[in-house]
Amino acid sequence: MNFISSIAWVPRGKAKAVPETVRLKPDELKELFEGARSAEDSEDAANSSETEDKEDEEAASEEEEWSDADDEPESEVDPEDVADEVEEPAVEGAASGFSVSSLALFPTNDDDPYVQIKDADDVDSEDEDFKIQPGDNLLAVAHVDEDASILEVYVYNEKDDDLYVHHDLMLPAEPLALEWLSYLPGGDAPGNLVAVATMKPTIQIWDLDLVNAMEPLFELKGVSKKRQRGADPNSFSGHTDAVLSLAWNPLVDHVLASGSADQSVILWDLDQAKAATTLKGFSDKVQTIKWRPEFADQLLCGSCDKTVRLFDCRYKKAKATAWNVEGEVERLLWSTADNQYFYVATEDGQLYTFDIRNPDAALSTIQAHGKSVTGLVASPHIPGLLVTTSEDKRIKVWDVQGSHIPDLVLERKLKMGEIQFAAMSPDSPFVISLGGEDSDSNFRILNLYHISEEVKKRFDARIPEEYRKKIPVTKDVLKAEKLQRRLPPPPTSAATLGNSAKTYPPNGQLGKRGKIKHAKRRGLLAGQVEVKPSQEPPTAAAPSVVARAPRLRPKNEHGKRQGWSGQDSRRTDGGAADERKPTAAGKKKEEHHAASGNGARTKRKFKKGKTATN
Repeated sequence: MNFISSIAWVPRGKAKAVPETVRLKPDELKELFEGARSAEDSEDAANSSETEDKEDEEAASEEEEWSDADDEPESEVDPEDVADEVEEPAVEGAASGFSVSSLALFPTNDDDPYVQIKDADDVDSEDEDFKIQPGDNLLAVAHVDEDASILEVYVYNEKDDDLYVHHDLMLPAEPLALEWLSYLPGGDAPGNLVAVATMKPTIQIWDLDLVNAMEPLFELKGVSKKRQRGADPNSFSGHTDAVLSLAWNPLVDHVLASGSADQSVILWDLDQAKAATTLKGFSDKVQTIKWRPEFADQLLCGSCDKTVRLFDCRYKKAKATAWNVEGEVERLLWSTADNQYFYVATEDGQLYTFDIRNPDAALSTIQAHGKSVTGLVASPHIPGLLVTTSEDKRIKVWDVQGSHIPDLVLERKLKMGEIQFAAMSPDSPFVISLGGEDSDSNFRILNLYHISEEVKKRFDARIPEEYRKKIPVTKDVLKAEKLQRRLPPPPTSAATLGNSAKTYPPNGQLGKRGKIKHAKRRGLLAGQVEVKPSQEPPTAAAPSVVARAPRLRPKNEHGKRQGWSGQDSRRTDGGAADERKPTAAGKKKEEHHAASGNGARTKRKFKKGKTATN
């Protein structure tokens, strides 16, 4: 089991340029490990209490079996041998060679006292990678690897095409959902936090600017109300089952919403770290929630009871408008062009388009995928660009501009197993991150603009000017441009050579040897840029420009070619061949050939240094 369950992008400029590193003293590490050990012991004691009775019964049965057996004489044991076999208990400190401080992990080799050899080059590269550049994006990735639950923090630079793990954090349970937020309770400046929902009914808030953190900043968990006056003794403020979805309200930044398997949605007050409002009315678990853009009090919720509800959170008992679909709701998305519309993706692969002003039926329904839809995102900068992913291992790009029925632009099957999650970059128009279940390739970042010509042709005209110049050129495009520079440059004009068009690049495009070679191949003089056909018959005042085509001499009465003083028998103006008279040398040569018989030429053979004439 190795998969990515959720991804959260951090916008550029929100992370600290130099993250802080947590350095714990040996006493603090000892206290932390002892606390974890005591917690494990309490859990083991609770689990073992159920099996003590069975163990006592098994021990009693074994004693009865041994009581029936014959007694055997015991062998004598030397007390000195027993004393030699007793091992002394290990003592903490340098004498035992093992202590709590030896378990510490050091961020760099310079901090590790056991590393004697320091590599200056490695230190410089590590320091450079540790710093966050202005063009870097951070990505929080929820990674489940067998029994380990890890929150990996990646650094991605679109311009340099760099991607690497900056640091990671260990989680107590399998992560199910991530949500980035910039609100730091009690802080004067914005923070860089991520909320983590796990299989437990507790939400952890981690600081992404802290490296080597051992525990979250704080937790959002339920509190019993038994001690409050007038409260129901059975009441409980918080989730009682796994948290499946998270949504931070950027307009009211101290509010975080969470949907759970306990069939409820809770609005948390981050300042007080407790539940403020509980939204109910679902008959199954709540899988996805989204705040309506530009509306701080409207929350859209999708449930496995095949309903979508829009809550108005201004009231203590929030009112809801409901829509029905045919399958369990997996993903929700508000339209980036008009917040009156939203999209719903279900487990059976269907994609719905709804209008909040029409609670009766969907505007359109299409079969987007063959299996459950696991990703439904839109580009924040390109109008109408919609992307869906599915368990069928496919990613699809749709165009929804000007129509309620999505138009398929691109479909591609990826080699990363079943795609579990998809998230668009907040800073780049075409960059998307994907999480899958293939152990060899479970996390990937794609630039849709460079991988597909269909996407480029369809959405190129919609790119805003402020982003058009920022679209980087990938390595594949650079390689193609480098190869293109090696080829002959495009023609500036056509020169007619007979019935075929020949071109020659202007001076400066090729080197000296290239010019000569190119001119010979094209039949043109070096430095001649173009050859234009004459529109009128040549005259003495304005002779036609004749290209250097292969020489075609007229044949004589014996079928052989004869020479003349002219250049060529073909003209670029399409006229007849020049009827020029042979020269005196040409006549003498032809007479010699005729005298030798049937116009045959004299052949000279060279053999062993001697010349023979036939």
